[in-house]
Order: sequence, then structure tokens, then C-alpha cells
Amino acid sequence: MRRDRKGLNWVAGVKTTVDGRNWLLAIRHYVLRLHFMKLPKFVDAKLVGKVATLGVAVGLAAATGNPIGFLLLSKTVEGAVTTGANSLFEKITDKSPETAKAIAQVQEIEFAKFWDETWGGDADVDPAALDEANAQLSKHVAACWPTPKVVAAIVADHGNKYPNAIAQHVVVQINKRGDTEGIFNDPKGTPHRFAIAVIETAISAALTQKEYFKTLEPELLITQLGLTVEIKADLEALSGDVQCMGETASRVEDNQEEMKAMLRELLAENRQRITSDAQVDASIERTILDMVTDKDSEVRAAVKDLLADPPDPMTATSRLKQSLAHDDEIIREVTANRIRKLQQIAAINFYNNGAEAIDALSKLLLLEPNDFEVLNSLGQLYLRMGHPKSAKDTYKRLGKIAQAEGDSYWSAVSSGNLGSVELSLGHLKEASSLFNSALTSFLEQKHLPGIANQHGNLGNIFKQQGDFDDAFTHFEKSLETNRKLGRTNFILKDYVNLGYVQESRGLHKAARHFFNEGLRLCAGTNHMHDAGPALTGLGIVALKAQNLPEAERRFEEALQLYLKLGYKKGIAECYGNLATLSIEKRNLRDAENYIKKSLEIETSIGNKAGMASDHGNLGIVASMQGDFSAGEFYFNEALKIDEEIGDRNGIANCHRNLGDMYFAQKKRTLALIRWTTGYEIYIEIGVQTEADKLREKILGAGGVIPD
Repeated sequence: MRRDRKGLNWVAGVKTTVDGRNWLLAIRHYVLRLHFMKLPKFVDAKLVGKVATLGVAVGLAAATGNPIGFLLLSKTVEGAVTTGANSLFEKITDKSPETAKAIAQVQEIEFAKFWDETWGGDADVDPAALDEANAQLSKHVAACWPTPKVVAAIVADHGNKYPNAIAQHVVVQINKRGDTEGIFNDPKGTPHRFAIAVIETAISAALTQKEYFKTLEPELLITQLGLTVEIKADLEALSGDVQCMGETASRVEDNQEEMKAMLRELLAENRQRITSDAQVDASIERTILDMVTDKDSEVRAAVKDLLADPPDPMTATSRLKQSLAHDDEIIREVTANRIRKLQQIAAINFYNNGAEAIDALSKLLLLEPNDFEVLNSLGQLYLRMGHPKSAKDTYKRLGKIAQAEGDSYWSAVSSGNLGSVELSLGHLKEASSLFNSALTSFLEQKHLPGIANQHGNLGNIFKQQGDFDDAFTHFEKSLETNRKLGRTNFILKDYVNLGYVQESRGLHKAARHFFNEGLRLCAGTNHMHDAGPALTGLGIVALKAQNLPEAERRFEEALQLYLKLGYKKGIAECYGNLATLSIEKRNLRDAENYIKKSLEIETSIGNKAGMASDHGNLGIVASMQGDFSAGEFYFNEALKIDEEIGDRNGIANCHRNLGDMYFAQKKRTLALIRWTTGYEIYIEIGVQTEADKLREKILGAGGVIPD
């Protein structure tokens, strides 16, 4: 059995006229409209009597010249009638429910005023257009309502004209929504004037809401909106009037329970037709009943469709589908905005705050899991920040997606970057294979940037293997191609790489030239974040020339730059270089501290070449301290790692250091064996300077130079 819900009869009140307007008539018109809206029966005649009586107070408030005070009192009167009347609130957004309520209430007042003008013979008001405008405004105004910060921005631009400026802003937003069909376009038309009146009045009412501007400082609010102390006092005094209407809150809950009871009856009728599982029935009932208290007005409207006589589930379904489509549109817009902001955060922090950039790119990857550029950037950051496993996994994922989509470019990029990860781990054979694969692919594509990159990568392989001629050839090819392309930051890397090759060959003057060229390029193009390798190279050259103050200055400059970037590998290298400098100064305690800092980082990021260098330095410190047993252990650990990664220059250095230690212990035969082995390797890889030094040691100890 369906339950009847009685309408609401308006009750006569006290007549008063202010500024030629019959406010009582407006109130009566409003109450009459409530009748046709079929409010729940708990809104009784006694309550409406309060509304009519308070109509006098509304008029008096207007007569005092305090429009904001009038609006708040109007809001209080309206709130007394409409508390719990869900049908009045056409749209309540999560953004600010209180503001949405104020809009709906003010809209009813303005509608009554416009009807008053129509009955008074105002020819400028089109009744049909007014009804359509009222419907469209109810549908869209709350969704297009500006946030407090947007309001503040409009106020800053338009000063004391802000109510109208905000109203114009909202109308523009509403006009962008397709189903309005341009009804608000004509500035002189009834819909446009009605919309402006509603929004101007509502924004003034909204300004009295403390919560509305909770994101702004009070001083900013007072300055931009021109609120005065007197108005503030009036608002606080008027706000107390709301308390006398608080009893309606409990009636809202009563009405909701009534609706839930009716829905249970409908569900019981439906269950009689179909046999279902009890658990499923409970879930369906819970979902349907929760619709009664849902914040979304469309959901609550669907409840009314279900409670219609007869029930109309098709309309309820159609209504929810339309609302869902609108929600999908909002989600797409929000997602696009989120993607753009995450990209911006990643770009801002890529060079200066790697951890922040990784966080942004990781979140971006959740939204766009197949984005090649995001995956590539994330892999670079992982490698730079000392997370080779994460970098490797990311580049493998990039390659897998590229292959699935038949993208040869990104597949080659993935191979090259995986090679860089393997190189950082000291896996020269695997790295060389990946670099050559990428080079072949880029040559087939005639992709010059990719060709240049892989020549540079292969140069690093040959340099680490001690094949300085081939390394120099690849770096020159990379430099030549990058010059054609005008890629400044890559030209810088080529200069630095050529400098390190020349330094390894013992050609310090040539090395200094390339490092200075790189540093000059950094300064000239504002790429100082790339200056670390050039600064380090200049420090090494200065150290070899025994210019210790210059070496220390360069190493410290590079260290500070890497610390700012969070580049772990660079930080570790600087600590290692400062350790070598401390050894030259015979400051063994500082040297040991620097080495331990470097080794801790190198171990954490898996940089085997760095680990070998640190073990070698620990061996030198132990030998200088007279602890030859520890020295031998560290030198052999370094040799083991260098042999594992194929670093022939490192292998030769270890044999040289072991020979020096044995000679200090007067173990001449062992010293000559180590020196001779180191000498032969230096000759093979073209490090003539170091070979000449060992030649003198061998001959001085009575040894023979091999043919």
C-alpha cells in the first residue's frame, strides 16, 4: 500500500511594503511554489506561519540598507522551511554543500521576485523563459560555482564590482555546458538577468559562510571583499536566529526512515517474483536504502522515481546513467589535470630533487602505464639515484611495451639504456652487446641522436677495458654527430669523455683542454648541473700535476653539485677522489673516512668499478700504516672485482700496488712479478706514462723488461 504525502498550504501573514516591493507577496509566491514541489509532510502550517511572520523582519532588514544582513536573514527564513527538503536542493556538490544550499535557497527568492514583476505588469519578464532558466540554473549553477580562490582572484581583478564579475564568470561556465542551448546568452533577456540576480545574491550570501573562505586568510578576505566590522557584527547577531529552527533536523531523519520503509516494501514485492540468495538480497537492500541519504541529488531524485505511483525504475536508471556520464566527464578532466600537474612536478624536480621527481613519475605511471617518455625518464632517475635494479626493471618494461607495439625507436632506446645499467654494474660484456644492438637499430632507422648516443656508450666500454684508441674513436664520432645536431649537453659529455681518455693515457695537457671546453660550455649554456664530470676531471689533472689546492677546490665543487642533485654515483666518486688527495697529503685518517663513505655508497648502488677503486685505496692506506696483511687483502679484493668486470686499467693498477707493497716488505721477487705484469698490461692498453714508471722500478730492482 502506497502512503499519501500531503502538500503544504500557505498561510496569510502580515502585509508590509518596503521600497515599493511587496515582500509578503514574494514570500507567498515562494510558499505556493513549495506546495507544488510536494515537500514531506513534516513541514507543517505552524512552521509556515513562522515564515510569514518573519517576512516582516525580512522587509525591515532590507529597509536598513544592510543587503548582506538581509540575505543572511532571508537564508534563515528559507532554511526554516527547507531544512531536510531534498527536492529543493537541485545540486549539492562535494566542494561546498553549505554554499550549494545557499544558492538553491536564494534562487527560490529571486524566482519569486521575478514572478512578482510579471504579475505587476513588467513586460521585460518572459514567464516561459523564466521557468526554463530556473530549471537550467537549478541543474548547473552549483556545479559551476567558483571555489574561494577563484572568487578571490576575480575580486582582485575587479575590485568592488566583484558580485557582478563573479556572476558573469559563472554564467560563462554554465553556457559551456551543452544542454543549456545558449539560453543565457542574451544579456538583456530574462534568463540572463535572472541568472545574474541569483548568482549576485547567492555570492553575497556565501560570503557570510565562514567555511566558504576557510582556505583564505581573514585579512585577505576583508581586504578583497570590503567587509566591515559592522557587517561582521550584524552577521554574527543574525546567525543566532537559525537556532530556533533546529528542531527540523530530527524531522529530516524521520522522513528518511519513512522513505526507507517504503523502499523495503517495494523490494519485498520484487523478491516474491524471483528466488534469490539471502546474502545477495541483503546487499541489494543495503545499496537501495543507502540511496536515501546519498549526497548526490541525482541519486535522491532516482529514489523519488522508485517511490512514484507507479514506481518508475526505468527513469531512475536513465537518470543515474546520465549522472554517471557527467561524472565520467569530470573524472576525465580531473585525470587530465592530474597528469599535467604530475608532469610539471617531475620536470621542476628532475635535476634538483630526484626523489620528488621519482615520486611524481611513479604516480604518473599509474595513470599512463604505457607512456614511453615517463618510463624512460623514470629509468634515468633510478639509475642516477643509485637504484640499478629499479632502473633495469623499468627499461625492460619499456622495451617489452615497445616491442608489443612495434615501435623500433623506443625498443632501441630500451636496449641502449639497459646497456647503461649493465655498465654501471660492471657487466661490460652484456653492456657491449646491448649498445651494439641499439647502434645497429638506430643506423637502420638513420636516427642520428640515437647513433651518437650509442657511440658514446661504446666509447665508455672501451675506456673501461683500457682500449683507449677505440674509446677515443667512438667519442669522436659521437662528438661529430652531436655537433651536427647542435645538442649542447651531449657535446659537453663528449668533451668530458675525451678528456678522461686523454687523462688515462697520461696526456694531461690534452685532458685539461677537453675538461675546460666542457666547463666553458656548461657556463655558456646555463647547464651547470652537468658540470660535475668536468670539474672532477680538472681535479684529477691537478692532482696528477701535484697542484693539491686546485685539486681539492675542484673535487669540493663537484661534490657540492652532486649533493644538490642527489647523484649518488657522483658523490661516491668525489669521496674517492678526496681520499686520494688525502693520501697525497699523508692525512690517512681523513683518507680512510672518505674511502668508507665512498664504499658504502658504491656498494648500495652496485657500482663495482667504484668498489674496486675503494678497495684499492684502502690497501694503499693500510700499507702506508704498515699493516701489510690488510693491504694485501684489500689489493686482492680490488683485483678480483676488476678481473670480474674486465677493467684492464684497474687490473694493471692492482698489480702495480701489490708490487709496491711487496718491495716495501723487501720481497723483491714478488714485487718484480707484480710490476712486470702491470707493465705488460699498461703497454697493451696504451697507458705509456704508467708503463714508463714501472719500467724504471723494474730496472732499478734489477729486473728485466720483457720483449
